[in-house]
Amino acid sequence: MEINIAQILNSNSAIFHSEGLQIYELLEPGIKSDQNITLSFDNLENCSTQFLNASIGKLYVEFEKEKIEFAYPTQTINMKK
Repeated sequence: MEINIAQILNSNSAIFHSEGLQIYELLEPGIKSDQNITLSFDNLENCSTQFLNASIGKLYVEFEKEKIEFAYPTQTINMKK
């Protein structure tokens, strides 16, 4: 299962707490059922800590850390200045 944040939010920004909760609601059932989930940040230009706390941070509150495993991309990420 892949969740592309930009497509779900229909935006290149993930800023608000409510948007983070929206993504969390998509992640939570998959984690409960031990599915492999890819959370894609492709096409995002802005991502706030408020969004991350409400989505990924909440996962660590609700689940044991062993249920959550993150694999980081091996490709180079170009950052804008």
